[in-house]
Amino acid sequence: MEYYEDIDHDKKIILIKTAGVVTADDLGGRTGKTRMKALKLDYPILLDYRGSNIQISLIEVYHWFADHHDKIDPALKSIPCAIVVKPEDEEFFNNVVQINRNRGGIIQSFLDKDRAIEWLSDLKEL
Repeated sequence: MEYYEDIDHDKKIILIKTAGVVTADDLGGRTGKTRMKALKLDYPILLDYRGSNIQISLIEVYHWFADHHDKIDPALKSIPCAIVVKPEDEEFFNNVVQINRNRGGIIQSFLDKDRAIEWLSDLKEL
């Protein structure tokens, strides 16, 4: 898995882009570190999975916070995240969104990156 992280201080957002096969083991630790940066900066996160082959089960999604973030800081689940996905992954990520919201996450999936950024910007204005 390739994992690119960029902090956009103008938009006050952390941008993550992955490529290749993405598994829970590969992604979990990295997103925890990124969420720590987001927590310190008070920035939301934009995850772009359009170039990825997601190999994560919904069971792994259900346990995501407990397995990867709660051990670091339970506040990590409160960081808003927008996920940009391919049309063929939309149904899977709709389930990811619902599971995460049920577990206390602030999350939404999008097919369009600009709409995702707009959603995150709107959250910051609230």
